[in-house]
Amino acid sequence: MNPYYDVNDRPNEVGLFSLGGLSDYRGSYEFHIMLVVQHAPSGRIFYAEDAGCSCPTPFEDFYFASPEGTNLQEIKIGDSFMSFQREVESFPASQEERDDLLSRVKAALK
Repeated sequence: MNPYYDVNDRPNEVGLFSLGGLSDYRGSYEFHIMLVVQHAPSGRIFYAEDAGCSCPTPFEDFYFASPEGTNLQEIKIGDSFMSFQREVESFPASQEERDDLLSRVKAALK
């Protein structure tokens, strides 16, 4: 399952829903996207970042079958959250967008 195209605001067949994300479409025919999803049954939170030209499908090399069957990065309280926070802070989006995403993730981790 492609976590970018198969996730919406309600949990889908594997229980994922979107917590938000960041997008940078400043380049012509290019994408740069960060996606954050939560697995509803377990409450675990994952993210991924993908970039490229318009030829590949965003997140075509990412998958989610279960919390143990994925190549998305898990976000947990502690070091992995701090690593995620550094990724968000360096993402080319507005400060307001970055702060909003970090707030959503912090709230979901509690």
